Amino acid sequence: MCAFPAGGMARARLFVLLTARRGRMSKAQADDTETPSLVWGYGFSAVWHLSEPAVDELETTLHVDSTGKGHFGTQQGNKSVVGAIGQAQEFDGVDDHIVVANSHTIALGQTDCTISAWLKTATNYGSGIFIKSGETQHAYADKLFGLNFGQSGRLGVDHGGVGSFGGNSSISDDFWHHVAWVQEHDDTTKTAVWRLYVDGKQLAAKPHVPTKLDDGNHTVRLGGRSLSSVFAQFFQGHLDEVRVSNFARGSAWLSASYANQKNPASFALVGAEEQISVFPEP
Repeated sequence: MCAFPAGGMARARLFVLLTARRGRMSKAQADDTETPSLVWGYGFSAVWHLSEPAVDELETTLHVDSTGKGHFGTQQGNKSVVGAIGQAQEFDGVDDHIVVANSHTIALGQTDCTISAWLKTATNYGSGIFIKSGETQHAYADKLFGLNFGQSGRLGVDHGGVGSFGGNSSISDDFWHHVAWVQEHDDTTKTAVWRLYVDGKQLAAKPHVPTKLDDGNHTVRLGGRSLSSVFAQFFQGHLDEVRVSNFARGSAWLSASYANQKNPASFALVGAEEQISVFPEP
């Protein structure tokens, strides 16, 4: 509450508190937040910053899910490296991946959702970024998001019993890229629109996709593979900031998210403190 002298004029200082943004310069603060679930809980099913130290070929590191929903990831040979934002994880393309706990609660079937990540790779074979599938062959209700769709360095999705869909340009250039797959579901028709994004720009869209319910026995693997699918190989390269939203994120949101993480200094301008005159009502 502010009190002003009758008939007088007061000077007020306006303070803006910025919280919960994990950009290049704020990663440490976000990781050290005492209640990360309040930062990442709403609108996200899972968020892995992948900033934990991990020694090559070990299976001892747990990768925290910052939503607090229990989707921690267990290291399977991956190692920590410098990432797009702070630290990231490197995968060797042979058998490295991260196994995610409580995968059955990450909904990708007949629902709105968005998967996004930062990646860097130079490979030209079909490999998984985010794989939700069974233990062996590609099967009904698998939900796969990966790179090198059609062996050409393109982003794509492959869903068991539904079909596959890819972008139209290669990003296997050994530079960091922000990638996203969006599913916007129609509860009435049980179909969805799929959209693919790279660096905040929509690459392609596929409407009228019939959707399948999730299989409760399927497991999420970051950097994993699904045999006989478009993404039959383990990922080779670097992954950072893997996030799953329970919303179909729009183009403006994804563009802003990319810009904020790519170069926070150019995304938001902070000026010097200013004083303003406030006139109370009579």
